[in-house]
Amino acid sequence: MKPKKLFSYLFYVLLFLAFSCQKNDTTQIQNLNGGEVEVIGHQGSGLGTAHNALPPNSLASIQRAINGLNADGVEVDVEMSVDGELFLYHDKMLESLTDCEGCITGMLAEDLERCKYDVGISNTLGQAHYLVKLEDLLTLYQGTSYLFYLDIRFRNRCDESLDPDLDSLAQAIHELVTRLDMGFQIRAISLSVSLLQKLQVLGSIPELYLDSSYPEWVIEEAAKANFQGISISNDLISAAQVEKAHQLGLKVSLFDVKIRSNVISAISKHPDMLNTDNIELCQQVL
Repeated sequence: MKPKKLFSYLFYVLLFLAFSCQKNDTTQIQNLNGGEVEVIGHQGSGLGTAHNALPPNSLASIQRAINGLNADGVEVDVEMSVDGELFLYHDKMLESLTDCEGCITGMLAEDLERCKYDVGISNTLGQAHYLVKLEDLLTLYQGTSYLFYLDIRFRNRCDESLDPDLDSLAQAIHELVTRLDMGFQIRAISLSVSLLQKLQVLGSIPELYLDSSYPEWVIEEAAKANFQGISISNDLISAAQVEKAHQLGLKVSLFDVKIRSNVISAISKHPDMLNTDNIELCQQVL
């Protein structure tokens, strides 16, 4: 390559790197979190990719987010077994990610504790990963400053007639949080207004977030129910709607935040937290 062309090439490479590493101006963020934006790992350290082979909601993925990447906390999916134990899992069926079959809500805890994530997903440096009990996770981080956003799932996808009783589900979460004295570290997220209202009455979790794909509806319903926040995809809510939520005293948690363009887009809306699959990128931009 001729010197002149080489110089031009290097100039544009350096220019690209300069812009790609540039931080977003967050000095003017106006939210209900004192201008700070919490970086929360989605299902631990994010959904599995070539760069993150750890199973979502696994203990290793959560530890990577907190201990390895120093996220402010993690969002995990919580389901209740048929005998009232709380486990971390997202998918409809166990067979989609583990060597077990069926639904968490239709199985006993002792059987679920033996469920191992598929070898293709979990065979990271020869380490096997099993379903995690919520109690085991919280006990590990009891008394720390890390936050745990519990996305509470309440459907039995194998048999809807066996959906968990919402009173029992709320009571199980309340009793665990109370026994561990961890209310200040816990946030609850749900699609169900009724479930959040039951937790509201029990009083052990100070921040309750209503989840929805409909921004105007979720803002109105969360405000009417005196919840503390909303959870919604960054793609579905505008900056004006985030501002409206703030004016009504609602914090805003945005998810579907992974690549640089949507991280910058999300931050420009002044959210209170980012529920992200790319912790490092959010930290870099912030």
